[in-house]
Amino acid sequence: MCYRASAFGSTRAGPGVASIDLMLDGGRNWTLPGASSLVQVDGQTLCFGFVEMDPAAAAVPGTPAVVVRGFQMLDNLLLFDLEKGTLWISELLLEMRTHCGNFNFTMGSS
Repeated sequence: MCYRASAFGSTRAGPGVASIDLMLDGGRNWTLPGASSLVQVDGQTLCFGFVEMDPAAAAVPGTPAVVVRGFQMLDNLLLFDLEKGTLWISELLLEMRTHCGNFNFTMGSS
């Protein structure tokens, strides 16, 4: 699904659209702002950055509703805790006025 880019304002977290909350196991949410949900395909067009699930696959119990791919993870930090079997996802780094390319990974280390 695509839209005219001029129909939306701009924020530091991408196009000025409503955020999308993905409900995760354990009752937690992962919030995707405009920069994680809409792709600028040219100077005039924004399209949703999600792949439509095959209706036949969606009918199979246990099939995920959404497959999260690289675009949604861009400029988020992921922390895998193998001991606890958990994954922590940061808020979009653009909201903190940075991105993975210039993030200081030594912050908070002793």
